[in-house]
Amino acid sequence: MYESQMIVEIFLRVTSNTLRCIDKAGGLDNYVLYTKDKDLNSDVALKLRERILEKQKEVMNELS
Repeated sequence: MYESQMIVEIFLRVTSNTLRCIDKAGGLDNYVLYTKDKDLNSDVALKLRERILEKQKEVMNELS
């Protein structure tokens, strides 16, 4: 999977249903950011969300 906010490759095992949800959300980053914690049901996804949010804060601070 390709995560667009940080431009890195991430290798994850996901179900076909999750893959469809990721496509529908517009990518892995959007899926992880906007899916409820209980629906993610994955420590890896929650850590990934934290990394994405940290990166977004860095970018916002650079633009300010």
